[in-house]
Amino acid sequence: MSSKKIYTNVSANPVVLSDGSSVQPGEQTTEEQFELAKGSLWAEHGLLVAGAPEQPADADADRQALIDENEQLKKDVFAYQEQLKDLASQIKDGPQQVKDLQDKLIQEQARSSKLEGELKDAQAKLAAKK
Repeated sequence: MSSKKIYTNVSANPVVLSDGSSVQPGEQTTEEQFELAKGSLWAEHGLLVAGAPEQPADADADRQALIDENEQLKKDVFAYQEQLKDLASQIKDGPQQVKDLQDKLIQEQARSSKLEGELKDAQAKLAAKK
C-alpha cells in the first residue's frame, strides 16, 4: 500500500464511511476505504488526511518525556492537596490556639502581679526590720 492510497483519521472520533465501515482515531484506511474516503465529507473537512502521519524520529522519546512529566505533575498535585488539607486544618484550629494562648497570658500576668505584690511586701518587711 503506498502512502497515496491511504487516509489517516486525525479526529478524536471514529469516521464512518458510506459502506458502513469505520476508521478509528489515528488509524488508516484500507485501499478499499481509500476510494470511499476520496472526496468524502470527512476528507473535505480535514478529519481524514491523505497519507500516513509523519512522526519525527524522536517522537517516542518526546512522548515518554511527556508521560514522565505528567506522572510527576500528578504526584505534585497530590502533595499540594495534602498540604492544603494540613493548612485548612491549622486554620480551623487557629482560633482555639489563640484563645488558649490568651488564657495562658492572662494567667501569667496574674501570677506576675501576685509575685510583684509579694516582693513589695517582703521588701517592706525587710526595710521595717532595719
